[in-house]
This record gives sequence, C-alpha cells and structure tokens, in this order.
Amino acid sequence: CVVQPVIASCVIQENCAAEWKTIPFSRRVFRGVLQHMRRETSDLSDKEARAQEISILRSYATLLGKTTTKDEIRQAKCLFEVQAYCSERNFPRGLMECLFHLLYDMDIIDEDSYYVWRDDTTDTTPRKTEALFQVNKFLNW
Repeated sequence: CVVQPVIASCVIQENCAAEWKTIPFSRRVFRGVLQHMRRETSDLSDKEARAQEISILRSYATLLGKTTTKDEIRQAKCLFEVQAYCSERNFPRGLMECLFHLLYDMDIIDEDSYYVWRDDTTDTTPRKTEALFQVNKFLNW
C-alpha cells in the first residue's frame, strides 16, 4: 500500500491531523506514490513503463492535489521528490518532463511552483543541474 487508506481518506476529505498538513508529510506522500510507480514499472520496457507511470499518477491525482494544498513552497518541495525519483532512475529520456506536464495538467502543481523549484538553491536533492536540463523545454514553454 502506498499510503494507508485512512490517511488518504483524511487528506482527500481535508479532515487531517495537523502533522498531516506539513511539507514533510506532503513529500512522503509524493515519495510513496513515486516508489509505488517504480515498483510497478521496473520490469517493463520504457514505452510500457511510461504508460503505466501515467496511469498510476492519474490514479493518485486527487490525493496528490490535496496534499499540495495550492501552496507554492509545498508544491516546489514535492517537485524535488519527482527530481529524486528521476535521478534514481538515471533520468530516462523525457520522464521528468512528462511527469512535470502531468502534474501541471492535472492541477496538482501550479505554474509558479515550478519556478520556485527551479530557483531553490537550498534543497539538497541530488542532480539538480541534470534535472533542470531535463525540464528546460517545459520551464521555457
């Protein structure tokens, strides 16, 4: 299970304990969904994996959207989880850009949050330069 059903239900219904409304909690939820995505796609070809990743992300869209709460900083910090996921997979071609587009198109991450992520120099998630290269086209769109 990615996120315990009772916690997911609380987040979606916006009836959470205070500790479930923090940036670290939001990052853990994103990390859990991304780790689930990795487990489900590890034995697939790139094309099959991409389709499955999209499907999984869409299935968690409501939860992820409620977790980010339309807060630019929180959303930017969740983008670092996407960066870490792509970095751990050695930046498969187009994956990070695809995930950024999906998160934007599904109204999980707002436009300004991508620029907050881009300009953040304090987060220690590895391989930021490579990540920026991967999403340059998206950021300049």
